[in-house]
Amino acid sequence: MFRMPRKGILRILLSAVLLALFGAGCVYFNTFFMARQKFEQAEKSQEQNEVNRKTGGNNQSGRNQTPGRLDERNPARGGGRQGRIKSSDITISKVNAQERLLYEDAIKKASKVLKFHPESKWVDDALWLIGKSYYNMGDYLLADRKFKELVINHPSSKYADDAYFYSGICQLELGNIELGNLAFSEIENNYTKSPYIDDVYFVRGAVAMKNENYTSAIDHFTLYLRKFPKNDSSAAAMYYTAICQERLGDHLKAYKTFDRVKKYKPSMELYFDASLASASSALKTDSIDTGMRILIDLAGNERYFSSLAKIRLKIAEGYFLKGEIEQSIDEYNTVTSENPKSEEAAEAYYRLGLIYQNNLFDIEAAKNAFSKAQSENMKSDYRNLALAKSAQIAKLESYLIQLQRADSARVAEQSKLSGVDVLADTSDTLFTPDRIEQPSTARDTLLSETDSSVNINPEDMRGSRGESLGEIDPLLASESGEEIMPGVSPMPLPGDLPELPAVPSDSLSDSLKTITDISNSKSDSSRIDSLSGGLIPAENLINKDSLEAVRIARDDSIRQEIIKSGIETRFLLAELYGYELNRPDSALREYILLIDEHPKSIYSPRALLASANIEFSRDDTGSGNRYLRRLINDYPKSPQAAQASEILDYPLDLSENAMGLYARAESLIYLADYPESAIVIFDFIADNFPDLAPKAAYAKAWTLDRIIGVTDSSAFLAYANVNKKYPYSPFSKAAKIRIGLESRPEKKIPQRRDRGENEKRPEEDQFRADSLKSLAMDMPEAPSILRLGEFLYPEELLYRDLKGEVLFKIKIDISGRITDYEILGPSGERAIDSSATAALLETEFDTSRLDFAMLDSYFRYSIPFERPEVNIHNNPYLDRRERP
Repeated sequence: MFRMPRKGILRILLSAVLLALFGAGCVYFNTFFMARQKFEQAEKSQEQNEVNRKTGGNNQSGRNQTPGRLDERNPARGGGRQGRIKSSDITISKVNAQERLLYEDAIKKASKVLKFHPESKWVDDALWLIGKSYYNMGDYLLADRKFKELVINHPSSKYADDAYFYSGICQLELGNIELGNLAFSEIENNYTKSPYIDDVYFVRGAVAMKNENYTSAIDHFTLYLRKFPKNDSSAAAMYYTAICQERLGDHLKAYKTFDRVKKYKPSMELYFDASLASASSALKTDSIDTGMRILIDLAGNERYFSSLAKIRLKIAEGYFLKGEIEQSIDEYNTVTSENPKSEEAAEAYYRLGLIYQNNLFDIEAAKNAFSKAQSENMKSDYRNLALAKSAQIAKLESYLIQLQRADSARVAEQSKLSGVDVLADTSDTLFTPDRIEQPSTARDTLLSETDSSVNINPEDMRGSRGESLGEIDPLLASESGEEIMPGVSPMPLPGDLPELPAVPSDSLSDSLKTITDISNSKSDSSRIDSLSGGLIPAENLINKDSLEAVRIARDDSIRQEIIKSGIETRFLLAELYGYELNRPDSALREYILLIDEHPKSIYSPRALLASANIEFSRDDTGSGNRYLRRLINDYPKSPQAAQASEILDYPLDLSENAMGLYARAESLIYLADYPESAIVIFDFIADNFPDLAPKAAYAKAWTLDRIIGVTDSSAFLAYANVNKKYPYSPFSKAAKIRIGLESRPEKKIPQRRDRGENEKRPEEDQFRADSLKSLAMDMPEAPSILRLGEFLYPEELLYRDLKGEVLFKIKIDISGRITDYEILGPSGERAIDSSATAALLETEFDTSRLDFAMLDSYFRYSIPFERPEVNIHNNPYLDRRERP
């Protein structure tokens, strides 16, 4: 029998052992190699997608003015050392489905190395790959855990400084600035030769910039430039320094800093951004010619041809600032014609609309431009701005048409009183603009100058708008709205009262005369018939004389209603001019017309106070004080008189001015922070003014409960007193709710019907939706929110990137809860509307600063929606499912 030599047996056994060991090593190395391959494929794809996102498919575009991610650099730092995975700079956390699968596959394979081969030399490589994969997917919490595991278990690893740096970035992304700075300090103290040292200084500046701490950001970027003047990111540091200076309002310094960027050899894209920004800063410093020279040079550079639209927008702005309106319009038109459906075209149409509205007073052209701005690019930020401007113009046209009807009705009323029956005249010219001007001849005598540019601060106008602290309660005003203080004799003031200051002209109003022209207008009597639903059948009357008497009485009633609504419309028109259109002279003119033509209206004292505030806004103290003196003299019992007396420091006896006392009490609460003194006034009102007693008593209870926040039973007893003394007032129900005697009514979410065959077409629904949204613009905004209902984007719609808002018309009770609502601006998705409605019903508003008289009115409230970014760190759907 053949026997193998002993040495041969040992050689075979040794070879078998070595083969087994080598095979095992190949297995886990191959596993890690495949993991690294998947990782590199995903990262390369993500980098390319980010480049395409920024440049629109080419490499010629400006960079963002704020770092999108805290590790973002220009150009990419690289940072990869030989034999290790390159730590590229990914500037967006979102990944597509294919990239996510590659990252997850890489994590799965690298995890096998950690699980089955924990003693191998590839463990730290696997930890780094897993952490960086989570980081690139935006899962910062999981990424940070792996980075920490790496530095704790493998402090001597070649990836230690990488792990500390990205751990710091993860903490910053998670909002933990102190923990992020601790990680960066580890690099500064223990890895002095790390290539991340410069990144630490840069990122600290970026963090301060993102937190809007611009002064600190400038300090960090300046330190970076001092330590690394020739680094590849020095140009970016200088650029961001200039951005911070611009945000601080120092446009001259920003212009100089932008100009210094080119000394640091920036990339082509950064050179363009810095040049465009320097031109913009020059325009803001009134160095228009300097800015225009920079822009013209950029426009002539073929390398920036793809950004020519951005350059032309700035050139158009320069022409506008120089007063060359026609050249500006030509440039904007060039942008729209050469770049259709782009964001630049949408902005150009919006800018054209502003020029037509504010400078050329061409309302039709402005309407057309704003309409195109809305439809040109649906993702443009200027779409919503243009929509708001269109709503303002629609409101303006609506007010002017309503005023036309009111003025015509007033002409008929005056003619009737003089013995001339104007209703017998069926001339179609009754509603033409030239006839409107006849009863308002004061307009012509007061026109002499154009508007001065004045920005009116709404906070300075308190008392003149609906949300004012001292708005007149409808319970105290007469039902007709004609007279608010019958039998009041004027209060003499020191010295003679001068005439009201002359009101300058506004060419905008003159240009709008054609808007109010109603073509093919019916006669006034036929309009009144249509408003009242037709004439009463003759067979129901005794004879023709009785029929005529009824018709005349009905016509008189309708005419009075039209006139009364016209008073409010004129006040709203004046507010529109003053607050939204920045036309103070137009606003002043309408206020004065209202005061002169309807001196007994409840809006007259508000108009005087608003007029005074307009004059104060443009530093004309003398004219403003004259309006206030007339307010005190003519309307001493109005709440606005109380405010005027405070402004003038004029002693005014409020013992018989219930609303003035109430306004003074509100001022003590919200402006002077003396709620205890306000309670004394509320008690005085409740004891001496029966009409206002329920409101004052409830205000006392509310102040004790929600303002002072008493811990004893005084608030409870005050609410109980309201319920006991005024059981039939609306405040009694609110008091019962506050003390638990009555529960809040449950709200039912309305069910929507599916569209039937005979129902409206989609385009008709869209027209109705647009009309409802326009109607909502006439409503005041809802009060501030006390408790916000949670809106959850429907999970079944996560595959669609939807963004917008759901617009509601709401009514609230005294406790801030919803009592009535209607969707005026739906989202187009039933699930989103339903979720928004549920959030609305959970929302509670702060009515502590709201005049209780407004509780009978509707407010405008919108709930924005946007598809959330769902990841392992942020999953609201999982959180909701896990709730007990």
